[in-house]
Amino acid sequence: MCLLKALNINADVSVDHSVRRDGFKFKTGELVLRHTHTDLTYSFTHQSLTHSVIQPFSHSFTHPSGQSVSHSVTHSLTQSVSHSVTHSLTHSLTHSLTDSHSLKPPLYNYVDLLAPPQVKSEGPKLVPFFKATCVYFVLWLPTSSPSWFSALIKCLPIFCLWVFLLAHGFSFLRANSNARKILAGLIFSSLGDAFLIWQEQGYFSHGLLMFAITHILYSAAFGMRPLNPAAGLLTGSVSAVSYALLYPYLSGPFTYLVAVYIALIGFMGWRAIAGVRLTDDLWTWTRLSACLGAVLFMASDLTIAVNKFCFPVPHSRAIIMATYYAAQMLIALSAVECQDAANAAAAAQVVREKKRM
Repeated sequence: MCLLKALNINADVSVDHSVRRDGFKFKTGELVLRHTHTDLTYSFTHQSLTHSVIQPFSHSFTHPSGQSVSHSVTHSLTQSVSHSVTHSLTHSLTHSLTDSHSLKPPLYNYVDLLAPPQVKSEGPKLVPFFKATCVYFVLWLPTSSPSWFSALIKCLPIFCLWVFLLAHGFSFLRANSNARKILAGLIFSSLGDAFLIWQEQGYFSHGLLMFAITHILYSAAFGMRPLNPAAGLLTGSVSAVSYALLYPYLSGPFTYLVAVYIALIGFMGWRAIAGVRLTDDLWTWTRLSACLGAVLFMASDLTIAVNKFCFPVPHSRAIIMATYYAAQMLIALSAVECQDAANAAAAAQVVREKKRM
């Protein structure tokens, strides 16, 4: 709906559940989209007997000149309303514009700006990250003899995630504060990784501080909407139980440092999980990516804490690094959602320029 407002398009939706024919209960729905400045009108209606897999949808497009184009397309009722509206707008309106030669070409470009980025388009940008991760696990440098080379190998996958975000363009980062916050979080993560290479030499608390700043930046990037108190209660409970299990093994400054760190990473997990609301379809694949990344990050850090303060965890290093790299990759992927906002802003700018003309 935000994209429609950006394009100065008003949407009217009506649903009727009371229509009956031959004893069957029908549900009739209608959506009408009107462009504010051109009186452009686009509408579709549908009827359904039951929750069948496939139902017919009729589409019509009317231009102020009086010309109209209509056709029927079969859609799946399992699609969400928001997806159906976006698909109908980008599919049917595009075909209608192609058939109606009296329209001006720039309006066709407005529709193109609504197309969301696909997951597969991000794959090539992540190839360096996967290669660097493989290098780390293949070399598997011993932690007993820390060096700048081992620090470089450990941080190299995170450096590649910097490149992944920078590959989307500096204009993208300048226009999207959330992407910048995630990039800054990755930078502090690299510093934390470097400090933890020398944790036995007394730099564990330094690494803890760097990752605490990382979680603050990630939380700011994920935002406070939607609030989702249930997710907050869940992550709060997990954080409280984790600290209760660690508390008997903590001493000195780590008693409160670990408490603060668990609170910060728990808050970050809450804000990431809160964005995924499966019941009302108000989520995207990038929000799911942020959620999974936060959960893996919490699992990685909990393994570090148990292994350091409580008892040795079998294969702890492999578990910690595998979950950590996966978490950072998924959180970096969540920044791609900002491109949708960038597309909407670009669409609004084009509409404003068109209005001035």
